[in-house]
Amino acid sequence: MRPFFRYAGPEKSNAYNFPVQTKPAISASYTEGTGLSNAVFADTAPSATAGVFGQMATVTDEAQETTVYDAVAQLTGVIGRSTAEKFETDATALTAAFSNTSNTAGVPLTWVTMLAAVNGLEGRDQAGTPVFVLKTSQVGQVRQDVGASGAALFGNPAMPVMGIEAATLAGYAGFACSGAPVYQSSLVTSTGGGVFLAGIAEGLYEIRAPRSETIRVPSLPGLQIVNTTRYGMIEIRDAAGQTVLI
Repeated sequence: MRPFFRYAGPEKSNAYNFPVQTKPAISASYTEGTGLSNAVFADTAPSATAGVFGQMATVTDEAQETTVYDAVAQLTGVIGRSTAEKFETDATALTAAFSNTSNTAGVPLTWVTMLAAVNGLEGRDQAGTPVFVLKTSQVGQVRQDVGASGAALFGNPAMPVMGIEAATLAGYAGFACSGAPVYQSSLVTSTGGGVFLAGIAEGLYEIRAPRSETIRVPSLPGLQIVNTTRYGMIEIRDAAGQTVLI
């Protein structure tokens, strides 16, 4: 999710306001000699408040002396991935929060419904780069849909090897809907994933990037491994996203 945010930070504040220009009235005709009246322009400023997140573990000297692997290196990697999982959990939750939705809860996702979701952005005159972030089960449903009814698709010699019907066991799952990349994650909420404009729909305010540190604690004795980060996330432009229900 990190590359798809509008990014800000760090600042000397726990919160950051993302300024957004609201849409004014369109231009209108006027009478010669009378002139124009001043148009009213306004903006909003969704605010992201940063929280602190992290995890710690202690590797005793006795553990280091008896484990058959490098316990410090192993746990440093595990704790770092745990912090990254927390970030992704918070980030993917935003895809289920858009007021505009596609699909029906309890109904398997189809390729046609994905097309309709992108069309929802088009219908609101949104301009930018759309990207899907879906739950793994949703991507599986689309693969089954394409496999069952996509004879013309599979018969096309130009069909890309990395198409969405191919299981890759990776975050990136293929392309769909006018070139919109599709990403999958098991961390997407049970409500569903979504499609949104990268760098426009959601904001990330990051004061501290993930940081890993170790400190020796003689009284244990052993090494404490700590990984922390500090960030806040916010939906900036609701019209620039579409939740795809599970």
